[in-house]
Amino acid sequence: MSTKPGAIQSSHFINWLYQNEELWRQQYPHLYVHPSAYLPRPLFGLYMQNLFEDSRTLAWQYRIPFTRLHCEASDIVPTEEGYLVITDNDKRIKADYLLLCCGNLPSTKFKAHHQRSSYFNSPYPGYVIAEQIDKDQPVCIAGTNLSAIDTIISLTEHGHRGKIICVSRRGRFPSVRGTQNPKHKPRYLTESAIMALAKTHDGITLEDVWHLLNQELLAVGGRGIDIQEILSEGTTAYDYLCQEISKATQVPRLWQSIAYSLNSVIDLIWHNLRKEDKRKFYCEYRDLFLAYRVSFPLENARRLQKLMETGQLNIHCGIQRVGYDEAENCYNIELIDNAWNHEMRVRSRYFINATGYNLSVGESEVALIQNLLKRKLATADPFGGFRTDFKTGALLSSSGLPQRHLFALGSLTTGTYFFTNAMDVNARHTSERAGHIVEQIAIAALSQTRDAV
Repeated sequence: MSTKPGAIQSSHFINWLYQNEELWRQQYPHLYVHPSAYLPRPLFGLYMQNLFEDSRTLAWQYRIPFTRLHCEASDIVPTEEGYLVITDNDKRIKADYLLLCCGNLPSTKFKAHHQRSSYFNSPYPGYVIAEQIDKDQPVCIAGTNLSAIDTIISLTEHGHRGKIICVSRRGRFPSVRGTQNPKHKPRYLTESAIMALAKTHDGITLEDVWHLLNQELLAVGGRGIDIQEILSEGTTAYDYLCQEISKATQVPRLWQSIAYSLNSVIDLIWHNLRKEDKRKFYCEYRDLFLAYRVSFPLENARRLQKLMETGQLNIHCGIQRVGYDEAENCYNIELIDNAWNHEMRVRSRYFINATGYNLSVGESEVALIQNLLKRKLATADPFGGFRTDFKTGALLSSSGLPQRHLFALGSLTTGTYFFTNAMDVNARHTSERAGHIVEQIAIAALSQTRDAV
């Protein structure tokens, strides 16, 4: 087990489950806990909440004042001493250092339907949505990635009997995680190799990354990347899922092992990509990459397969428009399948947006985000989130200079670090931010001591 700052201790969650069974067993009476089990996300949320309380207790033991306010930060005003945080209930909080950990920004898609009671702009929490939906009525889910899968599982677990229709551009689920995947340590896509390429060629290209990925695959006995196999064009959603289930159980999926191992260097790769290659990847390959990088477990894949076989679950591609029939109180979703040159329309009583969070801070309707941009304390990154300093995570002003003592974490830094929704990546960034802030506080304290002398 790694002991480096920010390292994920993979056994800690499992040990916590064994030691705190009274906290979760009533809600999950049939859950079998073992190291390789795929466990519900709400259970991990309970674990995180428990760790938060432990951390708060630990802070008090070290005489570190810890205050939690149940309100929303709506504005940040710079002062001579630091910052003034203004909340939605008009509280004023002085801060020397600020770290924005706002999570994912609400989706801005399907705005025309945001006020309808039958529309859900987020698929979470799933059990709350399930309670508000007629179990015999059809439900349409926009998206086919992990959050959409969570939604399908949640609805059926809570007794939904009606049709479930998933619509997205590609019309298929992500790849299924192999059951025999070995752990992998990068041999070619390493920090030193990336930095050497960047220094020699004034940045790296997508071709460089492709070459190194192929080297990684070949080195562990795999074969080169076959883009046509990845695309699987012309395959129906059901056939593709069946193929994925078969591949996940037959042999180790070495490319998945390699993809997961890149979490330690993925932000470095993104940072050193040439601008034109960043733009090309973002526009043409990002969604495809994430569909393969963010795989889902075999257990859920088989549940989806069964739902499709019974006809309760349908998957369609080519979503074009979502309208609403006021007379019939239902949604009309228009689709065009370009591969089969087929147009169709599906109707649904409910519509759930599971396409993911909003990446563009410029489009966000969150007051804090808008005010940060208006005050020019932050600027929008063309690839998502705010522009931040790569080394420190400090927000960059419109002039490109790091803001003093104002930092960000998570999806607000997507444009800088690219992959910001993996636990180990965020843990590493959090450790780095905390280390940097503590170092700055220590330097300031030392300077004041010297001045006093």
